[in-house]
Amino acid sequence: MSTKPRELLHRLFEYIEEQLKQADPRGFVIGKSLTPRFFQKDLAALPGVALDVTEPGDHIWLKVDRLEAIHPPAVASEYAHLIRFSDDPAGAVPHLDDLEFARVLHEAKAEKDEALHEDIENELRTRVDAALVGYTSQWQEWAAIERPRRRSISLYGDLFALKHQLQAEQTANPIEFVWGLGIASWTLSFEDKPFDFQYPLLTQPLEIALDDNSMALEVRPRATDPRCEMDAFVGVGVLGAADCEKAMREHIARHRETSVSPFSPSSYADVLKLAARNLDSRGTYVEALSAGKDAPAAGEHLVVSDSWVLFARPKSNNFLVEDLKNIRHKLEEGCDIPAGPLALVSPPSNVPISYEAVNFRGLSGRGTSSGSSGGSAPQELYFPLPYNQEQVTIVQRLERAAGVTVQGPPGTGKTHTIANIICHYLASGKRILVTSRGEPALGVLQSKIPKEVQPLTVALLAGDRDGIRQFQASIEAIQHQVSQLNPEQTREEIDRLHHAIDRAHTELTNIDRRVDEIALTQLAEIKVDGSSFRAQELAELVVGGASRYNWFDDELSLAPEHAPPLSTEDGVRLREDRRSLGEDIAYANVRVPSADELPVAASIGQLHTSLCKLKSLDDATAAGDILPLRAITPEVLHVARELLSLLEAAQSELKALAEVDGQWPDGLRRRCSQPSYATEVGALAALFDDAQQLVDARAAFLKRPVAFPNEGLSNPKTIEAVTRGATTGKPFGFVTFGATESKDHIANVKVNGLTPASPEDWAHVQTYLKLHEHVISFSSRWNPVAKLLELPELTGGVSELRTFELVTGVARSVHHVATRYDGVLPKKADSVFAAAPANLACGSSDDYEIVRRHILQHLTRAELADAAIALSQLQEKLAGNTGAITQALQSFVNTTLGNEFEDAARVAAEYTELIVELRRVIGLAPVLGRVREFSARLAKAGAEKLARRVLEVPVANGAEDSAFPVSWREA
Repeated sequence: MSTKPRELLHRLFEYIEEQLKQADPRGFVIGKSLTPRFFQKDLAALPGVALDVTEPGDHIWLKVDRLEAIHPPAVASEYAHLIRFSDDPAGAVPHLDDLEFARVLHEAKAEKDEALHEDIENELRTRVDAALVGYTSQWQEWAAIERPRRRSISLYGDLFALKHQLQAEQTANPIEFVWGLGIASWTLSFEDKPFDFQYPLLTQPLEIALDDNSMALEVRPRATDPRCEMDAFVGVGVLGAADCEKAMREHIARHRETSVSPFSPSSYADVLKLAARNLDSRGTYVEALSAGKDAPAAGEHLVVSDSWVLFARPKSNNFLVEDLKNIRHKLEEGCDIPAGPLALVSPPSNVPISYEAVNFRGLSGRGTSSGSSGGSAPQELYFPLPYNQEQVTIVQRLERAAGVTVQGPPGTGKTHTIANIICHYLASGKRILVTSRGEPALGVLQSKIPKEVQPLTVALLAGDRDGIRQFQASIEAIQHQVSQLNPEQTREEIDRLHHAIDRAHTELTNIDRRVDEIALTQLAEIKVDGSSFRAQELAELVVGGASRYNWFDDELSLAPEHAPPLSTEDGVRLREDRRSLGEDIAYANVRVPSADELPVAASIGQLHTSLCKLKSLDDATAAGDILPLRAITPEVLHVARELLSLLEAAQSELKALAEVDGQWPDGLRRRCSQPSYATEVGALAALFDDAQQLVDARAAFLKRPVAFPNEGLSNPKTIEAVTRGATTGKPFGFVTFGATESKDHIANVKVNGLTPASPEDWAHVQTYLKLHEHVISFSSRWNPVAKLLELPELTGGVSELRTFELVTGVARSVHHVATRYDGVLPKKADSVFAAAPANLACGSSDDYEIVRRHILQHLTRAELADAAIALSQLQEKLAGNTGAITQALQSFVNTTLGNEFEDAARVAAEYTELIVELRRVIGLAPVLGRVREFSARLAKAGAEKLARRVLEVPVANGAEDSAFPVSWREA
């Protein structure tokens, strides 16, 4: 027994539906998605990004302005070519170009005395470092402001690219953009292997539109119900997943009048709680948005949060599955099966099928139907574009066959043919559906249709607004054409082109139409205030009520402008909304800020700590505990950083000098700063290079020591013997007279503890003797200057070089401190402080430490400028908003935030409570919107006093209910 075609078609649709449902549950991990995704924390507090923008007749969930990147400030210094900086605010901080600095330094040293090279390098490096420090402060201030702007610009670029990808809709991998609500986390098992599931339970398809005026990108929900994402649970065999999905769908369908919104968790919390408790006996639902937390990680039990995320994903087949279910239900109800689908499940016939050819004639603006299907009367072919016999053949087969397949390579005129066929069937009074996997193909096809016919076509593309706009334009075009149509002239033209039969049919058709109009007018029911009346009944009501309502002299009709502003159901709904709102009705005409645009609680705690520290520094400055600056400007702060660097360097050297015994370093420091000792100090500085040479020479004899008797250092014969040994290797010849004393000296000479045995050893000893001569010469030049400056005198030879090194090294350090810092620090301090400290001239390390701490306090205050900027941005977001919650937030910002007597944890907790209240108020938006809408209807109908009472705050709950009649006939 053969299976019936209806059952075969039903099985075919079941097979297709099961194939579409096959999905890998391991792919439902939003954190591992390679496509763009945006969580609430990614969008919060970004400049140019607005969430939940409600406008008359429009609701924008996300709006991103087109911002331009601001380049970093230019280096305003003569050393700009030595400083390298990044255009990226997250990049490396400005730094010195070492190669360019080396080149500039080389040019500065050219043709200069070598003795001045060190000073030239120190001076150049100081200036360049000062310029670098000043510009780094400016660059960091720019980067702090630019970083969130760059994130907004990056978000705009991602959405713009995604918009074009959605419009292109490539056949190979089509995608869709959705707003996921209620992220669920659970560790599931598939094919005996565990995996982490993290995916939203509800998804709302989105569209991205571009505002042609502001170039802002606007993300709106598409005109479809939210989807329940339960495929993964069904795929892993979670018990009750299918029943839970059905319950979720039914719940959403019952509450369709309250649209699901990510900014009103109450609009979808019931569905999420339903899923959490039915899919897992120990499942939980957590509110993460109000706490400013991320969605929880996957664990042993199901956790559903109210978090949301925007992401792109491969286009799902949910809509196709729903269509297949609807078709199967209709098949089960016994609907007629169209010829096309029926041909898929009908066995082929063994008898050849013969079709009678359809005779089409020419082009015509209006067609007439043939008398009978078996006749050969010509029919009209409404092809507005040029055509050939192949296109006529296609139409002929469409008239007889269940379907026709047309194939051809690109450029053979398939789009041209489809445009002709569309116009033909439109002229024949038929409706045509054209589908395509991509928008470009539909756009090309629509452009092929003649301008006169295009208003009759509507393209439903990726954006619902574009489709509605085209549909509205089509209606307006049809209305315009109808209003401009002259029926009499049109009929005369038809009568002239057709024969008498056509004219008779036209007259009969007009008569029948007029009779039908009269009959319909008299017999059709008329809706009045929700009730149906006939024309006779309405006339009786008018005549019968004349005596009761003669006092009412206004002219009323059944036109829409005279209809009651609210229906009975609307009145009941308004009463319930007013009772549920209570005192919250005060929010009906106020504007509150978006909770998602405000900072999270953790950021508020950090901001509070920074503001408290900033205020304490300001108070300390006002109280005089911190030396006040000359001005709080980038220039003064730049000089303050230079002074800080000099103080730290001076402290380092003074700490080393503090370990020297005696008071002579302090005396030398004072004399170096006195003009009366300029000559002596100059002579002392000239000895430092010679002293360094002696120190360097001593190092060689520490590695290879020489022992030489002191009495032989000045003996000529001993020195001559050493010279001879350096030449020949033997200090004495075979015959030597009168050299007894020198032989004793030579016998006591040692190199590395051994008797010299080679010319190299004696050459080393000879170098030792020359060094001794240099030491004696240096002592003779040092001691006169030391006596004038009250420095320790130096005596002895090579053996006392360690003492020479210590004394000359301390003198060099004292000279460097006196010339490098004692004259510079007071001048720098005078440029930084309003009243420069008097203890910087020849000051001690403790004196420098006091001034250094004052500078660090001021620099710390400058670094806290980001906190002031964040406070200003928070105040800007609250500005322009009203209502009790807004006032509470403003009071919190003005009195609590930054109050040093408030604990940071308590401040963060209080802010969290305010945000929770703000989200509750935002959740009232649907109810408040209905109340405002009903009030506007009443005011428009003339009941302005009643409209005002609708929006008044009640004195007591329910006290105002009597003001709202249930029946608007009574009103």
